Amino acid sequence: MKRAIALALVLFSIPARAQTVASLRVNSDTSTYLAKVETDPSVGYRLVIECVEACSNSTTYREDVGDVPMGLFVRDQDDLLFSLWGGGSVYRVRVWKITDAGISRIIEISSRDRPQFLDDPRGHPIIHTFEAQSGSGPRSLIRWNYDGKRFVRRR
Repeated sequence: MKRAIALALVLFSIPARAQTVASLRVNSDTSTYLAKVETDPSVGYRLVIECVEACSNSTTYREDVGDVPMGLFVRDQDDLLFSLWGGGSVYRVRVWKITDAGISRIIEISSRDRPQFLDDPRGHPIIHTFEAQSGSGPRSLIRWNYDGKRFVRRR
């Protein structure tokens, strides 16, 4: 019995290995990156973006995220990686710019309803989010236009 208890304590003390729950290859400039969302019991999830092919430098980006991942996608233009997450009573949109010069998050926005991902007439990305005073109140549409460097809020 003591051996069984000791074995159980050893097994439960071994840290759980991270599991990949989403992944996506992202082409940027001359390099290829792998974006993946991994489980991490201490924080929830971790986004890891690393250069995997034709790397000019060893670029790796890590960000811990407490929300639940819902998806990763690119538009094959603008060097942008889009992601959708669920957090409590809102959706969260996070977008990163991935270039050979580096990786940076350029926006994190929340929405009470499922956000919409669109293009303007020139092909630039637009994100529609929805705000409300409460979970059951009327929603206001917020339009986020990408100007080539950042997303700008419009009503």
